[in-house]
Amino acid sequence: MIKDKILVVDDDQTTLTLLGDYFNKDYDVSVVSSYNKAIEIYDKKDFDIFIIDISLDDGDGIELSKIIKSNKKFEFTPIIIISQHDETDYIEKLFNLGVDDYIIKPINLKELSIRIKRRLYVSEYQKKIYYDYKELNQQLIDLSNEIENNKILKLSEEDYQKNESKFKENSEKIYENIQNTQIFDKKLKDMKNKLNKQKTLIDNVKKFLN
Repeated sequence: MIKDKILVVDDDQTTLTLLGDYFNKDYDVSVVSSYNKAIEIYDKKDFDIFIIDISLDDGDGIELSKIIKSNKKFEFTPIIIISQHDETDYIEKLFNLGVDDYIIKPINLKELSIRIKRRLYVSEYQKKIYYDYKELNQQLIDLSNEIENNKILKLSEEDYQKNESKFKENSEKIYENIQNTQIFDKKLKDMKNKLNKQKTLIDNVKKFLN
């Protein structure tokens, strides 16, 4: 069974040991003790959740969270902030900054476990919705293209039918003209024959009178 991967960032070694030991059975847990180390490794693995102390000796946990969230790879990856503050305004500020959840020190491991499970579930659901939407959107694009192609094909067929009809009509006219020409030529030839016969008759009369 593949375990979900957790990255814990805290400058307190006791907290790192506590969380590592407690969650290592059910999760693949990585721990780092500084902001800079977190920056070095956070995108080296496909972490499924981050647990970050808000106050690090060499950096700010919120700033680290922003960097992680700005990475497309972790767009739906939850971040739980470890904090010593539980004021409502402060917690609201954390959520507005893109943090998904928080836990107050001293850490209640059972509560944190529940929050981790809930956040992983929500994350998977968000991914499913996103990729379902993406797939549906692609299907709509393909369908639109197919309809457009069918319209073009239909227009092409209609144009062909119109052109074929015009060609047939013109062909009939040409054939009719040819027939009329042949009839005219025959009539002209008959008239010439008649004229020649009349001319011959006149010549014979003239000869007789002389």
